[in-house]
Amino acid sequence: MYLEVAVASPISNTLTYKSSPDFPASVYRPGLRVLVPLGPRLVTGYILRCAHHLDADPQYAIRAINDLLDPEPIFPENMVAFFEWLAGYYHYPIGEVIKSALPGGLTPQSERRVTLTSTGQSYFSGQSPAEHPAQPWFNKLLADQRLSLTTTKQIWRSKERRLLKKLENAGHVIIENVVSTDSIKTKTETCYAVANSDYPT
Repeated sequence: MYLEVAVASPISNTLTYKSSPDFPASVYRPGLRVLVPLGPRLVTGYILRCAHHLDADPQYAIRAINDLLDPEPIFPENMVAFFEWLAGYYHYPIGEVIKSALPGGLTPQSERRVTLTSTGQSYFSGQSPAEHPAQPWFNKLLADQRLSLTTTKQIWRSKERRLLKKLENAGHVIIENVVSTDSIKTKTETCYAVANSDYPT
């Protein structure tokens, strides 16, 4: 089965993916969230339409989805046309439109995680602190054996990315992709009630 998917990324067009053999064809429906490959990353996507065949032969290899994120659709099929209208009217990527319409924290994606290897531990423990890289995050890496996803993202967007790659090539760290989970939380409300009816009204 082929799936038309709107990804939660700044991409104007929808993308086509194949269904995964890990799930029966009957489970695929518009409104489902899926985890799909986009370049080297995994991002959240929303199924808009399902088809058993394509109108034309693809000019490229169609990749399969990585995972289904929900057992049931998170929006009804009749909302698809509305999301498409919003995307066209505001000239905004449809995946971002859908993402904005849903509660925050429902867009898992792959992120880079940096972990110090045993080789790196041995190497740097044999050095004096003065010989270590001067970046503030490096001391955090030695202390915790790992960098947070947020710190890694900041480094990856800067020139210090070269240092990370150098450490990886030397076998001192491992840089791997991990998938974040839903971060939505249950909202609670505190209520008070009178314990007995002896109070005057």
